[in-house]
Parts: sequence; structure tokens; C-alpha cells
Amino acid sequence: MRHYPEHLLLPHKAARWRGDYYTFSPAAAHLLSLVSGVERDKIERAKIYGRSIRRPFPWYGRKSYGGITMPAGDGYAITFTGNLFDPDRLGRNYYAWLNIASHEVGHINHIDESNRAADAKYRKLLEAALYSSVPVIFPRSVYRLGAYFAKFAQSYIASGGHDASPLEAQAERGAVVFGDLYKFVSRRYGAGSLTALLRSDKTDEYKISLIDKWWKDYHSA
Repeated sequence: MRHYPEHLLLPHKAARWRGDYYTFSPAAAHLLSLVSGVERDKIERAKIYGRSIRRPFPWYGRKSYGGITMPAGDGYAITFTGNLFDPDRLGRNYYAWLNIASHEVGHINHIDESNRAADAKYRKLLEAALYSSVPVIFPRSVYRLGAYFAKFAQSYIASGGHDASPLEAQAERGAVVFGDLYKFVSRRYGAGSLTALLRSDKTDEYKISLIDKWWKDYHSA
């Protein structure tokens, strides 16, 4: 199992049919929570995958990278392009990782919103099924996935495409804040200090305490 970037992700073994996955380290999840406004525990619960035959999306050119965030049962699944796991390409580029991740975790809030709508529909269908001789009820996860796809499809159509979607703009706000924070920390504490901290062998507790200090300084500047 590839493990790059090794200080941002924690590897997990899963049943073969489910596929191995990663989760964000506590320090990475904490930083992503600060810049995106998404609760840290939700980010820590998100399962991270590399694109594969089982998970064929997202599609990007060889020189590009990206991710896609989807509902997964009661949690979240984020699939990133394979080059982000390649130590000879982007696997050691912590800025690239945190830049795209700070966008993707923003979609977690969108999943929570669409899940609430899907769950309300599911409850109504269950109630109606009590009075039907031939009830047709799919698993709740099917309705959640459908509601999420519909939410984004409507947004893309109404706004004229992916990049113009208000949903994507909301998620991109996390990447913008991350970029601003990175530049601020680099100016005040030395170039690349933020990614150097996360790449280091310091404890997560130490990293989080320093990130909190820098975050406070950033907002006080």
C-alpha cells in the first residue's frame, strides 16, 4: 500500500472487496478544518482513496491533479488522482496536497446538506411502503448518492458549468484561505514553514499547537 505523503495520511487496511484507504492525520485534519470551516471530526472520518479501476474518477491529464468527494454510507469518501500518491511526482508535494484537500473537504458540508434531504425522502418512502402491497425501497445510501448528484447537476446547469458553480466556489474558499495562510506563515516564519512543519517528525500535538499559534497570528495581522 503506497503511503505518500506519509505525514499527511494514515493508512488503513480494509476487507479486500472494500479496498484499503487512508485518513488524514490529526494535524492535517486540524489545519484543513481551520481553513475550510468543516468540523475536524468529519474530516478525520473521511476515507481517502487513490484513483483505481474500482474508483475511476476523477479524470485529469497527466500533468494535472484533482479529487472528487462523495457520500459513503454515513461518512465521506475522497478520491484523488494517482499522481498525488507518487513519490516521484506529487507524493512529496505537501503544498499541492493541502491545496486540493482544502477544497475537497469543503464538499463534506454539501454532503451533509444533501443527506438531510435524502433522509427525509427515505422516511416518507418507508411510511408509504407500510400501505403498499409491493413496496420498492432501495437502501438509504442510494437516495443519498442520488440527492448529492442532483444537487451538483442542478448547480452546474444553472451556473453554466463546474467552475462557475456556487457549490464549487464555496469549497474553493478553503483553498483560498489555505493559500493566504501559507503565504503569511512563509513571510513571517520562513519560506515553506507550514509544509515543513507537517512534513516533520514532530508529534501531532506539537504541530497542532504551532498551527493554532500561526492561525491566531494570521487573523491578528
